[in-house]
Amino acid sequence: MSSPTPATRGTAPFVLPLYAATLCLSAFLLFAVQPMFTKLVLPLLGGSAAVWNTAVVFFQGTLLLGYAYAHCSTRFLGPKPQLALHLAVLGLGFLALPIGVAAGWEPPRGATQIPWLIGLLGASIGLPFFAVSATAPLLQKWFAHTDHAAAGDPYFLYGASNLGSLAALLAYPLVLEPVLGLRAQGTAWTLGYLFLAAAIASCGLILVRRWRPVEAHSAAGEGEGGGLVAEVTWPLRARWLALATVPSALLLGVTLHIGTDIAAAPFLWVMPLALYLLTFVIVFARRPLLRHAWMLRAQVVLLVLLAVLYQIPALVALLVLHVGAMFVTAMVCHGELARLRPRATHLTEFYLWMSVGGVLGGILAAIVAPLVFDAVYEYPLALFAALLLRPWPEGRRGAWPWLLDLALPALLYWLLAGPNPLAEPPAAEGWWRRAITALVTGAGGSERLVLLAFKGTLVLGLLCLARRPLRLALAFLVTMFVLAPDVLNHPENRLMRERSFFGVYSVKKIEHPLGNVHLLLHGRVFHGGQNMDNPARPITYYTREGPIGQVVNVLRDWPERVERIGVVGLGVGQMASYVGHDQRLTYFEIDPLDERIARDERYFTMLRDAGERVEVRIGDGRLLLEEEPDGAFGLLLVAAFSGDAIPVHLLTREALQLYLRKVTERGLVLFNVTNSYLDLLPVLANLAADQGLAVRRSPSIPLTTPFALEADYVLVARRPELLARFGFLPHPWPELPPEPSIGLWTDDFSNLLEVMRWEGYDFLIE
Repeated sequence: MSSPTPATRGTAPFVLPLYAATLCLSAFLLFAVQPMFTKLVLPLLGGSAAVWNTAVVFFQGTLLLGYAYAHCSTRFLGPKPQLALHLAVLGLGFLALPIGVAAGWEPPRGATQIPWLIGLLGASIGLPFFAVSATAPLLQKWFAHTDHAAAGDPYFLYGASNLGSLAALLAYPLVLEPVLGLRAQGTAWTLGYLFLAAAIASCGLILVRRWRPVEAHSAAGEGEGGGLVAEVTWPLRARWLALATVPSALLLGVTLHIGTDIAAAPFLWVMPLALYLLTFVIVFARRPLLRHAWMLRAQVVLLVLLAVLYQIPALVALLVLHVGAMFVTAMVCHGELARLRPRATHLTEFYLWMSVGGVLGGILAAIVAPLVFDAVYEYPLALFAALLLRPWPEGRRGAWPWLLDLALPALLYWLLAGPNPLAEPPAAEGWWRRAITALVTGAGGSERLVLLAFKGTLVLGLLCLARRPLRLALAFLVTMFVLAPDVLNHPENRLMRERSFFGVYSVKKIEHPLGNVHLLLHGRVFHGGQNMDNPARPITYYTREGPIGQVVNVLRDWPERVERIGVVGLGVGQMASYVGHDQRLTYFEIDPLDERIARDERYFTMLRDAGERVEVRIGDGRLLLEEEPDGAFGLLLVAAFSGDAIPVHLLTREALQLYLRKVTERGLVLFNVTNSYLDLLPVLANLAADQGLAVRRSPSIPLTTPFALEADYVLVARRPELLARFGFLPHPWPELPPEPSIGLWTDDFSNLLEVMRWEGYDFLIE
């Protein structure tokens, strides 16, 4: 590779700030465009979990392509051709700006949503995202070729890059989304891209003027390259790959675990990603605030505590343990990456392997795991793999340490779950349970104190196994298997558990004097149920004395016969209990697994009992409703809000306009807005006021039906007189006034933070 003569002048003071600011801006743009464009396509392709997971895989894959481009261009081209090529790539990115959905892309039918969405992402933002994604490794390699004093070890600039990512992650929900609509966000991103292109051009000009070979730093004794790996081997590359793959999979695993098994609270999902990015900032700093040795010790303590206390009821402790374990584990893996980083001659290759690992971890957690596992097993398995990646001790070679690595965890399992050899079958209680029973008897019934003492002893015992990674990892898995049976085993009251792209479903059985009840859960949120001893009587959110029963009773005396009912969201099909013999009910459900569970007569029978009066259409409710004729329904129930995570695109001005077109002139639109963490009442009040509609909310009704659950409903009609009767019921439905402090939600603008029900997070301070 030809090269100009190295610069001999002193480095200008603005070089380092310019490079750092450019890297920070590029990372900010990368992380701002991801939620922006994902939100933009939701009205076209419903199901936020599926859209987001697919988008994450696309962004990780494009980032890998950007890193590969940076590696090849810096390896085979001189400084001037590099600059010319990259300016051309940046120029091509302007062809896709401002950001918007590419024209001519119609939503697909059948099972082609994932490739369709990836194609749409590529056509809409692929070019500018690719151009920006190459910035981090490219500019760090450029900086390594300058005559700056720190050029010998430019990895600290990766911290500046991740500071930009962290800033975007916090700024989008707190600043950008509340203030700007999607079109304005796209315009702002375009301006940022323009500034980035100018900044990269400036960095390139500095490179051309001050270029010098990377080897010159070590030859001249310059830079801070001491301690960097000189020889890059294939075993080292494999370790880079593993150390990048595991934290990536762990990030998605713990995020899904928090949303599924702890609390479906949107603001909690941001915490793992923010801490994940922060680990890069810390470990690649020139003087890390947290030493690697500290993190190695902290990882052992937190993961041992996590294994023993995986399912304790204290939510704040669970959050601290799970998020803390993810953070220190990422710190350990990324700290190992920083410790094993090569000299600047292999910088782009190092980042390329890191990117491959990130993509691999994302694919394993976001795509493979939902197909292979029936629960979020990838989370404990990622922790297990992370323990195996800890540094192995030197010395003591031979078979004996390896035998102990297997024998000690096996002994631990026998002590915790093994059968009593002195008892007759089927007495298979674990020794620890029998010991606790005996100790409790001797301690006068202080079971909680004895159990705490036992778990404390177990923690100390596990800490003694920490020196050998394999020994510790197997002991961790054994403890999880025994002490967290709902995670790795099958509790007696769970009839089934299965997982789809949209989450984890389980059916649980409750034996009660008033009936044998089956409940469907999505994560930990109830999605309906049925009393199998009284199958025709609806329960949970659909009781006859509740809001649904009141609406159906009023419609029985309606001047206009309701011949057809539409429901967005299936659950177990409880609305079918209200369908008359001369009526039709159409469900719109996005997840085929939900329909399969609802039709399985071992668990639920409402769809079977309703027969041909009920049909289920699979797909996004908003897209399927577009295909229905106008005025098709007398009642349209939007029940996609019974969980704590909501599809926002079903609750916008454009969505409400669609619903009104699909009901008759005297038709009603009913929303189930039950939610633990979001107050959706003012959102609907403002949407109704914007359209000049009548709107009422369900009252608080004392429920006496067994297995009933309180629910919040909102009723919308074209004219006030259509809802007048609801004001004179035994439990009147009050009118719902608009709330000026809450913005009007549209396909272009929505803000979850402004409707956050903060009192729902009291568990954080209990």
